[in-house]
Amino acid sequence: MNFDEVLKHRAQLRKAMEGEQREERQQLCAKLAPSMHRRIDTVSAVLGMTKRDFIEVALGDALDRAEAAIAQARARRSLAMPPEAWQRGVDDGMKPGDHECPFQEGTADAWAWSSGYVEGRAKRA
Repeated sequence: MNFDEVLKHRAQLRKAMEGEQREERQQLCAKLAPSMHRRIDTVSAVLGMTKRDFIEVALGDALDRAEAAIAQARARRSLAMPPEAWQRGVDDGMKPGDHECPFQEGTADAWAWSSGYVEGRAKRA
């Protein structure tokens, strides 16, 4: 672990401890594999943290990442498909030969064209 990572963990710990003063604590129990328990002992000792503080920081980071991934997945689901790009994909898919997407990769138009292209290929088959 490099110095920047130690500082980041210390900052997260400080943030967690500030929240600790405002929130009532609730008990969370979990049985861990002995190897995981040893790793927590070792890492928290190296960082100069209590196991409780280390676990709280680690869980906070894991929850932040999970919530961000969930929000990103929800945003993708709500992406509106541009009908013109989809229809162009259908039209291209129905033509013989392979066609490359005319839209910039990663855009809603490219996604819609690809979806339409698959539909067009299926209709042609």
